[in-house]
Amino acid sequence: MKILIPAAKDIFLDDKNANPFIALLYDGLRQKGFDVVCDLKEFWDNGQNYDVVFFQWPEVVFRRRDTIPQRFEACLERLKEKGVKVIATCHNLHAHINDNQANLLYDILYAHADAIHHLGMFSYHLFLHRYPKCHHFVAEHPIFFDITALQLHQNECRKRLSLPMRKKMILAFGAFRNKEEKQLFLSLADGQLGSDVIFVAPRLDHELGLVQGWHWERSLVHLYKRVMLKWKGVYCRRGIVERDDVPAYFAAADVVFIQRLDILNSGNVPLAFAASKVVVGPDMGNVGELLKATGNPCFDASNPDDAILKCRNALALSKEGRIGEANYQYAQRNMLPQHFIDTIADHLSAL
Repeated sequence: MKILIPAAKDIFLDDKNANPFIALLYDGLRQKGFDVVCDLKEFWDNGQNYDVVFFQWPEVVFRRRDTIPQRFEACLERLKEKGVKVIATCHNLHAHINDNQANLLYDILYAHADAIHHLGMFSYHLFLHRYPKCHHFVAEHPIFFDITALQLHQNECRKRLSLPMRKKMILAFGAFRNKEEKQLFLSLADGQLGSDVIFVAPRLDHELGLVQGWHWERSLVHLYKRVMLKWKGVYCRRGIVERDDVPAYFAAADVVFIQRLDILNSGNVPLAFAASKVVVGPDMGNVGELLKATGNPCFDASNPDDAILKCRNALALSKEGRIGEANYQYAQRNMLPQHFIDTIADHLSAL
């Protein structure tokens, strides 16, 4: 079976700091014996030569900001006329960016899909009614790093990352997409959780760097903001987090906080589970459904005070240890990369 993943190879396969989802899918399916190609030009020019076109994020088929939904829809219809099967992984219900044209791509893709791969039960049930003629299946979000095999220990990781050793640590990993997410996370650091808690968000202050040229006033303002964050117990990191340091952050934490206010899935949840950490996240999408089912605290995304309350609960659960161990066992049963690939391969073969 020939499978095409419409995505730029230089971004998703060659860049070691890119989202590893496509690379894991690409390598895993090739190891299962499928003929897999990751390429954009092939989608537009030669998609009819494949048995399956397997989409992840539809907006990536337009590398520049020239998104044309009508062109995308016409290409999908040509492929389907040639007997090509269209599959989509439901990462999002709509585009991360607030762009009507990009959002249209999602509606077009899901309406034309022969099969939709879900990362959790919330979207599975939602789409089962929305697209009843489509084949739906679930393969939960895989773990990208085998934290257990790396034998990472909390104190060693904190020393490696220059973090305090004797404090409780709440981690919010990944980019902050808007000011509301930043405000939510910073509201945790107002002292209500105690002076023995630190808040680690490597991507929080990326815009607070030194400014080139004569804009020294802005540089001083940025420096002042970074100092104030540190004074509040908020630890950030200048520059990109190296791939090898990603699992170290999760091993160093006591609690992992999902800072999203609008979310369907999160790769941080399986990483936290694999590291035996308690997770606090919003009560929405696949994330909320999974956290509630596994006994992890969920907060009301419209109520910052609820997030503080649930983080206090999570710190107590972390000290107790039971939920963290149960999360680890859940990850070993349901989130291993091989289990993920096997499930997808079975459904591909059944098309």
